[in-house]
Amino acid sequence: MKTLIIIAIIISIVVGIAFTVFLIPSMEQQNHQDIDEEEREKIAWQLLQKTYLEQECREQYMGQHEGLQDCYDRIDEEQRLNPPIKPQESETCSIQCLIYDPVCGQDGITYSCGVEDAACHGIEVEHFGECNSSSETKILYVNSKLEDCVGVSPQQCMLIKENQDAEWEMFYDNIHGFDYQEGIQYKLHVMISQIENPPADGSSLKYELIEILEPQN
Repeated sequence: MKTLIIIAIIISIVVGIAFTVFLIPSMEQQNHQDIDEEEREKIAWQLLQKTYLEQECREQYMGQHEGLQDCYDRIDEEQRLNPPIKPQESETCSIQCLIYDPVCGQDGITYSCGVEDAACHGIEVEHFGECNSSSETKILYVNSKLEDCVGVSPQQCMLIKENQDAEWEMFYDNIHGFDYQEGIQYKLHVMISQIENPPADGSSLKYELIEILEPQN
């Protein structure tokens, strides 16, 4: 009987030593691998968002070296203070997010995986881009005729509206990249950016053509 007890104790000691030597290091290694994988995903997501934001900087400060560098610096500082977090899939909204393609929902929340992400949450898109971005995109309708108007000096202005049911409004600015031809009614997709330190007699917004959607004779 004593012999059996001694054998049982020896077996317990051997099992304990094996668990300590082999299993615990293996578990710790697996934990480290999981942490490393999470860290790699976090860094990759941060670089992806940074690439998108830097592209916005290049579009906004084209040919302005100092303004472009300041924009890059603001991105670095923002990511340092508020590291971006990769959106997690949920049971109710499972979307495979391969690229950072943010849209701003009507609830004021940025959806990182585009229109499909917002729609999955039952939210309509307010505009493309981040909600707190200095740039946004909009659809503009342009009338087929010009109207006399007075800005800095007498001129002719386009008439625009943001939806078909709205009233036409004078547009005193110009849309970069858009060659207006009277007699044609347009539907445009444009990017609107804030201008830092705008001139006293100029607009604080910059309009750039993305695409002509519907020229209508």
